Amino acid sequence: MVHADETGWREDGTPGFIWTISTPTACLFHRDPSRAGTVADALLGSDFPGILVSDFYAAYDHFEGRKQRCWAHLWRDIDALEMEFPDDEELAAWVAGVRAIYDLATGERPEAERGHTPEAIRARERRAASLEQQILALCPETLSDDRPEATLAKRIRRYLTELFTFVADPTAPPTNNAAERNLRPLVIARKVSGGTRSADGSRTRMILASLAATARLRDANPTAVFYEAIVAPSDSPSSHAL
Repeated sequence: MVHADETGWREDGTPGFIWTISTPTACLFHRDPSRAGTVADALLGSDFPGILVSDFYAAYDHFEGRKQRCWAHLWRDIDALEMEFPDDEELAAWVAGVRAIYDLATGERPEAERGHTPEAIRARERRAASLEQQILALCPETLSDDRPEATLAKRIRRYLTELFTFVADPTAPPTNNAAERNLRPLVIARKVSGGTRSADGSRTRMILASLAATARLRDANPTAVFYEAIVAPSDSPSSHAL
């Protein structure tokens, strides 16, 4: 399972993007002028066999493996819709329905779904399929385009099979918050510095950020890791090498 995300990053004033690919124990940052899906392909590798956790950005659509789309992003848009239309009772009922389904999905896992037996796997897959059908009933194609929730309903229909992967596979989370947390230090650095001034500067920044984020994921002090790497003899790797 990997988390993927991207954010803007200027290099010598030229717009570009930071891409991040992370697991629970390692994080990689890459600055690229492009935001196309080919960048994600290159970072993941053509033979990546796992689950890709991401937001709803279309660059990840063509990935043929299993995907989990981020519910946190979906809820932000739903919350914004409620704030924009606070008196729409039909919208409020729709949100309540989506919320009830999500609560079922994220609630305590039934005993029959626990473990790695074929029966448990089938039970999880059946519940994921059931949840898909329940939320699909709230998002029919017949929903009028002038309804406030129409755009989000279309998104749910489009990514239906990528919303409840976390129910079928307990190793996947329902959100992409891990990638956003890893990106946060670079987002703060961008606000302070505005970016980098050269390709070499971007490359150095991404390498250092990757090492620091990986150290934090492994409960190591990045400063201590960097220090030991610097003072270690050149012919013997640091004992804390990542």
